[in-house]
Amino acid sequence: MQTLKLSLVLCLLLLSACRGNTQHTLKWRTASEYRNFGYDVYRSESLSGPFKRITQTPIPGAGTTDQISLYEYIDTSAKKRQRYYYFIESISEDGTRNQFTQPYPVIPEN
Repeated sequence: MQTLKLSLVLCLLLLSACRGNTQHTLKWRTASEYRNFGYDVYRSESLSGPFKRITQTPIPGAGTTDQISLYEYIDTSAKKRQRYYYFIESISEDGTRNQFTQPYPVIPEN
């Protein structure tokens, strides 16, 4: 008999970003979470990377829940007129890390 070990299960509903002159706001929602410790946000100036973690500490997750959870991260170090790509990494309670989203572009206003 095999035992299946689930370290982290998440269901993403939405990822969006609002651009500003010198800050970008990323928002996401999950429909459910299982053993979720939190999230780190990564940023790059290129879709192909390299990506750098920009969260000082992980954004706390909801643990285990079947309720919708809302999250937000404000990148205050964004440069004017610079295109960025962001992705979110999930962290399970046992420390396992997984890229939670594909790179998401934030295109500056001209």
